Parts: sequence; structure tokens; C-alpha cells
Amino acid sequence: MKRMRVQFSKSDEIRFISHLDLLRTISRAIRRAKVPIAFSQGFNPHHLISMGPALPVGLTSTGEYMDLEFQEEISVNEFFKKMKPQLPKGLELIKGEFISPQVDSLMAQINSAVYLVRLKMNSKKGIEQAVREFSNQKKILIKRKRKGKVRNVDIKPLIRELKVLEIDDQPFLQMRIQTGSKGNVRPEEVMAVLAQYEGIEEVPLTWMHRKGLYVETENKLLTPFEAARI
Repeated sequence: MKRMRVQFSKSDEIRFISHLDLLRTISRAIRRAKVPIAFSQGFNPHHLISMGPALPVGLTSTGEYMDLEFQEEISVNEFFKKMKPQLPKGLELIKGEFISPQVDSLMAQINSAVYLVRLKMNSKKGIEQAVREFSNQKKILIKRKRKGKVRNVDIKPLIRELKVLEIDDQPFLQMRIQTGSKGNVRPEEVMAVLAQYEGIEEVPLTWMHRKGLYVETENKLLTPFEAARI
């Protein structure tokens, strides 16, 4: 079997589709496109598709990934050509590469995510001051509830980078944060704490966009394509 890694985008039209519904949508498109996708074994066979970390409902993204297994030969161009008419508006395939079957899964590899958050029109100076004060904290504690129990979690080690940007006279916050099974923080959790500082207000999820998912090593930030080539 051949394995293809695909980058895709999720835009406004489907921002409220859940991760599970997105997988079902892609699976239905594959069925209609009649591409030679491989199936799992067992009593309830399904398409061999594995996704990267789930995108929170309400967010858009230009950096989502999935791995697909094929039982017959097909080129990336042919796959994209057959899939394009079957995908809903708002879901676009961007890039594809064949990777070794021995490469770890996306969920095992990806450990970093970059988000772009549109901020309310406060002064850029005030926003930058708030981000500096936030970043200078030794600990940043939030409360998380799991199985009926509330516990404090320090998210400071999970925040890799915060950067204030200005795009078309509009202030944005770019954040690179840890994701994955070894520890993760959600962008809305970061924004909820930042909103406690003068100069920044909490914003809705619809103002957040995921720019990309990455594999962070000791001294490099790799795309999932680059990580698969190592």
C-alpha cells in the first residue's frame, strides 16, 4: 500500500463542522471520487484515513493534515483532480506527498501549532505591554475540569511564542503553542488569561485562525512533510 500525506484548508463555509463530521465528509467525497483508497480489516471496514490534531469548532485553518492509504497506484495530481469536484465549498486540498509507510502518524509527530488571533482595536502599544507582562510571569495557571475534578494547570511551558502583528491596520496576536499527547493548551485558554491584562479583551473563537501544525525538535520547526522526509 502507498501512503499519501495531504495538507488542506478549512475556511468560513465549514468552520462549524466538527472533527468527526469533517472526517465523514472527506470519506464520502473519497467514495464519490472513486479513488483506490485502502480499507481497514474486520467486521466494519472503513477508509484508512488518519487526521492531525482536531481543529476547534469555529476556527478556520490553512494548515490541516491527513494521511491516506491507497491499495492501488494513483498520482497526487490525479487524486486532487478527482477529489476537487466532490469536496464541499470551504474544504480545499493544498499539497500532497507520498511518504514512507514507516513514518509515524500525524498525531504522534505533531507537537506544535501556530494560531493567528484578531484583536479588538486597542492601541498596539497597550497590547504589546500586556503581552510582555503576560510572558514575564513565572507561572500561568488555569483551571481545567476533568471527570468532575478541577485542577490547576501551568500553561506557561506550553506557550512557545507570542508575537503582536499589524495587518492592514488591524492588530493580531500570533501564538505558537504546544499540542499533542505530551501536553497541550488551546488558543482560547491563552486568550482568556491574556484578557485579564489591561490592553487586551477576550475575543470569540471565530476571530481565531490556525496557520499551521508543526513538528518541533530541539532546534528546528518542521512541517509534517519535512518531518516525514527525515
